[in-house]
Amino acid sequence: MIYFKNNRLNIIYKKSLSYCKKFGSHCVGHDYRHTTRVLDNALFLIKRMKLQNQINFKVIIASSLLHDISRSYGFCGLVHGLKSFEIIKLFLKQELNFNLGELDLIKKVMTNHCIEDVNLRKTLEEKIIYDADKLDGFGVRGLWRLSIYTIFEREEGLRGIWNRIVYKMPERRKNLHFKVSKMKSHFLLLFFI
Repeated sequence: MIYFKNNRLNIIYKKSLSYCKKFGSHCVGHDYRHTTRVLDNALFLIKRMKLQNQINFKVIIASSLLHDISRSYGFCGLVHGLKSFEIIKLFLKQELNFNLGELDLIKKVMTNHCIEDVNLRKTLEEKIIYDADKLDGFGVRGLWRLSIYTIFEREEGLRGIWNRIVYKMPERRKNLHFKVSKMKSHFLLLFFI
């Protein structure tokens, strides 16, 4: 459980986490445990890079916790970020009172978190959530998540797991935006190898 000094942030956190647990826990490896780790990673990056006064914490919290909600409804690949936003847009507007600018930013963050093009993300929020999400794919936990995803969602078997370890993980590490993200991913890879 995370506690923020700002009560509004606590409300967004609690309501988003509750929504994720209720509607987003039907996909192994992309449930609320993953999304809370993404939020932890995002907060770690923000603190390490001293970005507290440069980012929208409301957007970071909601995007972290809800970015994979569409996976529980069968969406994956490049479309699942946009589909997640479409599923939660009304919730963000009515329950969390996000304004149009914040909704637009959340849409960008969620849509672009699953697209590998490193030049696509322009805002700090987009880059932070992208890196925070990808960091959950390294280390022992990352190997477990990669295996579950490859076997059950991609149906590729052991060869698919091997190919993702050998080819996808180094590429994913290279696409991280921040030096601190690359350092953390390297540290997690050391425990994996």
